[in-house]
Amino acid sequence: MSEYDEEFTDEVETSKRPRRFVGIFLVAIGLVATTVAANLSLNNGRIEMGQGVYRITACDQWIGIGLNPTAATYGGKSRIASMDLIGLDPRLCKNVVFKIKMFKNTDLNTPLAIFEGVTGTDTATAATSLGNVTEISLYDTATVSYPVRTYDYYAARALTLINMAGVNVNYRDDYHRVVYSAASGVYGISFTTPLCLMEDVDKITIESATLPS
Repeated sequence: MSEYDEEFTDEVETSKRPRRFVGIFLVAIGLVATTVAANLSLNNGRIEMGQGVYRITACDQWIGIGLNPTAATYGGKSRIASMDLIGLDPRLCKNVVFKIKMFKNTDLNTPLAIFEGVTGTDTATAATSLGNVTEISLYDTATVSYPVRTYDYYAARALTLINMAGVNVNYRDDYHRVVYSAASGVYGISFTTPLCLMEDVDKITIESATLPS
């Protein structure tokens, strides 16, 4: 898999908006262009914007990201139970890999632990090691035919998960899963054992690259 050559970030303003959804307004796709134009700035080749909006140039499209909390059972605080990808059209992203990370302002060089899962594989024994997963990787597969069947059939099978050992686990393993909602057009990624506190997320980054042939 090649280097992830693009990075797009969002600064989360905790005092100005709820954390549950930081991009839900993107459901109205027609508003994307004008909304983003007001929040766009270029900084050393990196595009930064507000409202949980991200431009993925590998697919030439905008998406929103929403974070959904658990109950406040972790010392009275909530962790991130799942993540929503809003407005993603997989037809534009075939053979593209996405890597999503989260950061806290006090240490923007170290990604936060998102959930417990596979972090590596022993090449000699093929045994997997478990630990704190710090990135969510998805692959937009081109193996599903479209428009032979309906778009919903295609979209529900378009995105698969790649664990931190670099293994494509298809749509789920014991630690996380991806599900497409035909009713809302949203991809949901949920975690069996969430680790990241909602209040800790100040920045989210998306890196994207085409899969080498």
